[in-house]
Amino acid sequence: MQSRAKALSYSKAIAEIFYLSFSKHSPADRELKSYFRRQTECGSKDRHFISEATYSLFRWYGWLGKRLPKIKPENPLESKKFCLALSAALWLDQHEISDISQEFFRAAEVNSEIIGIAPDDIASKKKGLACFFKFQKLDICQLVPSWLPKELPEEVELTEIISSFLRRPPVWLRLQNNPNESILNELNEHNLNPQRHPKVTNAVKIGSTKFNVNAIKAYQKGYFEIQDLASQCLGLVCQAAPGETWWDVCAGGGGKTLLLADQMKGKGSIIATDKREWILKEVQTRMKRSCFKNIKTMLLENVLSDQNTFDGVLVDAPCSSTGTWRRNPDARWTAQADICKKFSNTQKEILTFSAEKVKSDGVLVYATCSLSIQENEHIVEWFLKQFPNFKLEKFHHPLTDKLSDGMMRINFMPNDCDAMFTARFRRKEKAFIQ
Repeated sequence: MQSRAKALSYSKAIAEIFYLSFSKHSPADRELKSYFRRQTECGSKDRHFISEATYSLFRWYGWLGKRLPKIKPENPLESKKFCLALSAALWLDQHEISDISQEFFRAAEVNSEIIGIAPDDIASKKKGLACFFKFQKLDICQLVPSWLPKELPEEVELTEIISSFLRRPPVWLRLQNNPNESILNELNEHNLNPQRHPKVTNAVKIGSTKFNVNAIKAYQKGYFEIQDLASQCLGLVCQAAPGETWWDVCAGGGGKTLLLADQMKGKGSIIATDKREWILKEVQTRMKRSCFKNIKTMLLENVLSDQNTFDGVLVDAPCSSTGTWRRNPDARWTAQADICKKFSNTQKEILTFSAEKVKSDGVLVYATCSLSIQENEHIVEWFLKQFPNFKLEKFHHPLTDKLSDGMMRINFMPNDCDAMFTARFRRKEKAFIQ
């Protein structure tokens, strides 16, 4: 009876969060946080199961969506359709079949004792869905929205991209403040199995996505930050040097701001800006923990009214975030078809005012975590036409050491990270031309 009561509670939570995300076009992580704030009785195991199951439903929604009830069932545990889709999602993502999840299989009329652990490859998963769950006519292209393929470069293999979306990503850390082996030793003590990247030496992949970072002393002392490998590579493309002046235009939570500060060894100055005052407080908190004194946070409008220019300007622009869909599987289905077009207009606007702040012979680095050519290569083409006093500058790809043409794409695999696009420009003429 206890497992059934838990299953009833979990199914109601999963259904509420899942259907709210769709109806409100709201990020699932936001709805999860909101739910757990209201339901204070949820323990860590409860939160983990509900979160993982919700993300599994979104991860496989392209195959499960037509089999789900169109509206949230009043009692999800008594809805065969909902439990069938939920059971299939748990099986596809290789969740352990516990006493609680067996209640979902039982409601779905699927024998959990004979299906075993789901295989790794897509073709075998399809066969399992047909055999055990009676799901037919499944195609891998159904696992992404229909508008995505036309946004991808011709050389990108769609099936590889889709396969990457279906794998849960790892957590990457970035060591900073002159790190040493004691940090890795402490991570090992927490059973995180740290693995240093062979080329990006401060990048460390850990073997768990479930850990309390605040309990780790090295984190408390500012010796590492959680930051994806692709974002760390963006910092390496910037090549910020001690004593320079840099502007991080769209600083967000400040991860790349801290990376620049670490590259500059705390010397020189960095202005971190954002339109949102509340998010700059996060930057300030991280600054204090990391002990960097050369960062100043400001609202974006204040820098725009200032006439100062910079040795380097980083524009990690707002974008469709398709390169982070491994971490946010719900965004695959809540994003609107015109999202890339809308963000490309925003990106042009930001580059226009950012370019004016680059010194003669200074550097402008543009980046997105988007797969879309509309937000990446097409933006570069537009920028070079609008601002002929900027030229693409070649740089060595941090993951391959190969000399780029001034642009870089990092894909999900083989490095097991987010996807990212980066372009590095050099301003030559003193006179600004538009």
